[in-house]
Amino acid sequence: MARRLSVELYAIGTEVVYGLTLDTNTHELAQEIVRLGGDVRRITQLHDELPTLVEAFRESIQRGAQVVVSTGGLGPTDDDITAAALAELAGVPLEPNEEVACDFAQRLGLNSPAELRWNFARMARLPRGARPLRNTVGWAPGIHLSVEGTDFFALPGPPREMRHVFAEHVAPWMLERGAGKTAHARFLVDIPYESQLVPYLQATADRFPQAYLKPRLADKRREGWLTVDLLVADEDESAARRRLRAVLADLQEQLEAKGHRLELLDQTPS
Repeated sequence: MARRLSVELYAIGTEVVYGLTLDTNTHELAQEIVRLGGDVRRITQLHDELPTLVEAFRESIQRGAQVVVSTGGLGPTDDDITAAALAELAGVPLEPNEEVACDFAQRLGLNSPAELRWNFARMARLPRGARPLRNTVGWAPGIHLSVEGTDFFALPGPPREMRHVFAEHVAPWMLERGAGKTAHARFLVDIPYESQLVPYLQATADRFPQAYLKPRLADKRREGWLTVDLLVADEDESAARRRLRAVLADLQEQLEAKGHRLELLDQTPS
């Protein structure tokens, strides 16, 4: 197996530093990243101050962190400065991102991005060269930017949005780089609520630490059923396929024992 990725986490927000808001984001992220094979080396809380953010991000690069994941500071107000900090760190300007602006306009039913209000236009400004991470359960997109060999992932602060953007974009990226090959399956389970499904997923994940199971809460393709993504990693494609089949069989056995059904939608090695 490839060596573990060195990861540092930042919770951005003066309200977090002052204890006014409990930082649950980095707690959850640390657990998920370790499950994905990452090596979390540092967790830090930061004020909403541009020099503070830029200095902290630069120190992560100097320490040799391969991945930096931050949460917060991506909204439309003046104290949302994570995008600006990443731009300054990389020495590039903030500029309108056409992909994000067009997505906003389409979701709002506008004729063109030129009709976006100031708050949406501000959230559509990303560092030049950054990859937007679409946020379908909220508005502020995540950001992926590589600076001097360190990959920075900026995620939204609201926990539900953070979880969604991480599962959709960061988890697959980490799996692909943390092992030789990955395999993916998407399936439906006839359980309507995440809280009812999680114990089954957790039991399987405990038996298969290299498996990443995540409900897709925004995917409402069948009433009363939850859609779930499964990602696994192993040394080669054949091993990843075998592990995928084993994880699916374990989960299906659990569900069927309690009278539930699992219906496979697709299964794709990558």
